[in-house]
Amino acid sequence: MRVVIPVAEQLDRARQEILVGGPLNGRIGLILIDNALELMCHQKATEILERDRASRRLSPAQRNDARGQVFGRKVAFLKGLGHIADDQVRAITIFHRHRNQLYHAGLRNDPVVDHLARRYFVLTIELMAPLLGVARHLRWEAALLDDTARRLLPELAGASRHRARVDIADLARRLQADLPEPAQGLQAALRDHLLARIRRSEEDFAFIATGRGGKDDPKDTL
Repeated sequence: MRVVIPVAEQLDRARQEILVGGPLNGRIGLILIDNALELMCHQKATEILERDRASRRLSPAQRNDARGQVFGRKVAFLKGLGHIADDQVRAITIFHRHRNQLYHAGLRNDPVVDHLARRYFVLTIELMAPLLGVARHLRWEAALLDDTARRLLPELAGASRHRARVDIADLARRLQADLPEPAQGLQAALRDHLLARIRRSEEDFAFIATGRGGKDDPKDTL
């Protein structure tokens, strides 16, 4: 299955960005993680649709959501079948919204974006086995097996490209191995970020109220 290699490579690159830290790396990491999870969800939905050809147990609405390009509906479809838990769906919705925000308002929430990327990374790693299976037999193309793929999937090096078996659980453990905790926790980072935005809003409001020279009467101004 070709999707395993790009998922592994994107998560590996996202891990590198998280380890570097900082707003730019966090933004890149968050985007890579989100794309890897979309690939995983698409693969799972595709496999469910293939199995449903014989049983026809899915409703027309479910099949439309599984085939469609709307990420939220595909996640809801997988949640309805028990492949993604409620709390994971809520987290995915928040992280995916931040990913969309990065495209359109890139610098917003920069102080916490690397923390968000880290949490999204851990969540996506947790979903690898539920969405891709604990182990997979896959065929791959020689063009896909570059140095990064060989490092992440060493079992492919000595296997026939038609008989390769990848342990997804082991791959997930390798991707998450030795990922250190950040110096500051997410709650503390969010607290500091929100307090800074409150102070900035108060300063902006005071500037409006008292004028450029700071001498206007706020009662007259407002």
